[in-house]
Amino acid sequence: MSIGFSGSFSALGATVGTKGAAAGAGGGGGGPSYQVTDVNFIYNQGNPAAVSYVAMPGGQRTFLSFITSFGVNQNSSNNDNSQWQNSFSGRLTLSGNPRQNNNYFTGYGGVKFISGDGSSDGGDWAVIDWGPDNNGDFDGYYQSNERGRFFGGENSSSGGGANSMRNGRLFGFSPTQGWALLYYLPLGDRNGSYSHRNSNWWSSGNTTTSGFGKYSPYDSLPITHIGFSVQS
Repeated sequence: MSIGFSGSFSALGATVGTKGAAAGAGGGGGGPSYQVTDVNFIYNQGNPAAVSYVAMPGGQRTFLSFITSFGVNQNSSNNDNSQWQNSFSGRLTLSGNPRQNNNYFTGYGGVKFISGDGSSDGGDWAVIDWGPDNNGDFDGYYQSNERGRFFGGENSSSGGGANSMRNGRLFGFSPTQGWALLYYLPLGDRNGSYSHRNSNWWSSGNTTTSGFGKYSPYDSLPITHIGFSVQS
């Protein structure tokens, strides 16, 4: 007999969602099973105005493994070749948009990972971008409702504050653990502490257990989906 519960717990300094789970397929007792569509854990992290998620390209792996697979790091320079113009991932269609009180994530048809500004401009690029192609200037448009839709920005701003959003969170989904918080960063202000220049986007360690920064599941939790939330 399994006993279900709802809530969260702190494991290795990271907050991970927990809930009662049925036995594996066929009732064989295959261990906990979680549904990607159960986003209550995300809803309980602050009060998000928008929540979206996308399937992990290439199958289950850690977010660190995914983001470093492109060979980019905090010192990489945007030379405006086709990869920087189109993003290293290409624009990916979002798998789910369970909350859309604004269109921060959905306004331009998907998400791009490692995206340049549309010119040969060295450090002008973002780790994650939901804005239009060829942003023009990630630091310059850090509060633009059209272009300020990014995490891990250029230099002086960690993320874009479109629609007056001021907090951004990155999540990962594991079929055996549910949703987990990976990264938390400020949006729409002149705080560049979590721009793409922060090496913790690109290397393991330097995690936190509270407040802004990277959480340990970013490095260690194999995930099948990547989630995002923003709030004022």
